[in-house]
Amino acid sequence: MVDEHGFITSWNRGAEQLFGYSAEEIIGKPCKVLSSNTCTGEFCSSMTAGDCPLFLDRGICSKRCEVHHSSGRKIHVLKNGYPIRDETGHIVAGVETMVDVTALVEAGEEPRKPRQQDEDHPMICSSADMQNVCTLATRAARANMSVQISGESGTGKEVMARFIHRNSDRRDGPFVKVDCPGLSGDLLGSELFGHVRGSFTGANTERRGRFEAAAGGTLFLDEISEISTEHQKKLLRFLQSRAFERVGENRTRRVDVRIIAATNRDLSEEVAAGRFREDLFWRLSAFPIHMPPLRDRMEEVLPLARHFLERHWLQGGTPPDLSAEAEERLASYNWPGNCRELENMMWYATSMVDEDRVVRPGHLPPSIERHFTKDIQPNDLMEALEEAKWNRSKAAEILGISRVTLWRRMKRMGLLDDR
Repeated sequence: MVDEHGFITSWNRGAEQLFGYSAEEIIGKPCKVLSSNTCTGEFCSSMTAGDCPLFLDRGICSKRCEVHHSSGRKIHVLKNGYPIRDETGHIVAGVETMVDVTALVEAGEEPRKPRQQDEDHPMICSSADMQNVCTLATRAARANMSVQISGESGTGKEVMARFIHRNSDRRDGPFVKVDCPGLSGDLLGSELFGHVRGSFTGANTERRGRFEAAAGGTLFLDEISEISTEHQKKLLRFLQSRAFERVGENRTRRVDVRIIAATNRDLSEEVAAGRFREDLFWRLSAFPIHMPPLRDRMEEVLPLARHFLERHWLQGGTPPDLSAEAEERLASYNWPGNCRELENMMWYATSMVDEDRVVRPGHLPPSIERHFTKDIQPNDLMEALEEAKWNRSKAAEILGISRVTLWRRMKRMGLLDDR
């Protein structure tokens, strides 16, 4: 683990064996000591988290690169990293795991990488809410109409979009994703519609856009609420006529593409505020699906946790399993970061687990332990229950804890009755 400036703060036994540095030797030093050929190296000690490649992705990033042993020997590793954020979303640390794949590389073989988002992910539908969602999604897959998926960040909107694509008649066509917040102005227009040579500064070649790339398949527009009014108008025209022009071109093109849009905002509120076109809203909302937050489908936490452990276990053999104590922690947590936070926790656990491959509370990120050390006095509990009129879900929300944790505290206090 490194802090937001790239200084190493945690170093486990596996790292000691791989790199030849003891924890005492390396903790407190910048990560540039590993001489990775994919890092910014000498600038690590002066940069902020926003400058470091480790912190640039919203989720897990993976790459193969070279690092160096304390003896100077070169090691080929499969490196994975993700940022850790505090309650406000500020990056406070980053975690990296590195698996030695030198023998495979020298033998001319390609090491196994973690499964990425474009591969099949199971849609776990254990809770009543998610069973309803999955039923809706199955029907949406059969209907050739636009789908709008809403839900908090990290609830699995992209996984749902891929589920719909895989179960549709377009399954053999491409699934193309556009990250709308990462693109703006001419860049978004070029990404969506393509451009001709010389249409703007830097357009040195002709380029087809994502609409053409997704022909016969599905185009997934992630965080659709972030696109400009100008591009909303162009998207509306496409939905009405299936026609568009590349940037800088007068020729009208047509493609057969299904649109699935996702947003973590309430689009009806965006329409009321004048930030989103009402006509586009109705076009996109032909088949609306809402992804409930993980805290409202707690039955799925442990199956998802085991899936993520298997997905990110790179060292061969049976993946780690959860101890009873770790299960209790996960089942009692409130999951503000939803499924993405759970995935990051399990990925972190795969780097911290001991040789017995059992995930214990100490193998989970510090943020979850801080949650369970939160001091809730009996008076605070009673006040929350009274304010919520003994509605446990509302009381848990007031206290910032999960319903399971509330239930356990009420049980300890002898407050469980027929209310």
